[in-house]
Amino acid sequence: MKLFVNKCLTIKSISIKLHTTTTKEINKMNKHILLVMRWLKDKDSVSQKELEKIRDEAHAANTHAAYEVFNAAIASINGSVSHAAIWVNEYFEITGEYRNEYLKELNK
Repeated sequence: MKLFVNKCLTIKSISIKLHTTTTKEINKMNKHILLVMRWLKDKDSVSQKELEKIRDEAHAANTHAAYEVFNAAIASINGSVSHAAIWVNEYFEITGEYRNEYLKELNK
């Protein structure tokens, strides 16, 4: 019975996370992928220098999603919308993060 209650609590907390975004969660967003998404939305909103900076930071990082961020940045620097979008999609697939939360942040 105790295991069943724990499972219910876990399921409840997951469903709450799907519907609400806290300031803490926004601060956990990957600022690099968010910048590439901002570039995808409006090419003039992000400078070449900013894109090069995130490329370099992603290259130096040894994180779970650094490869996807690095490639998204490279595609953005090269002006390839389709390739940048592919790598942004890959980022969300491997991290399991919620794309809609990022989109909400971009639309603020």
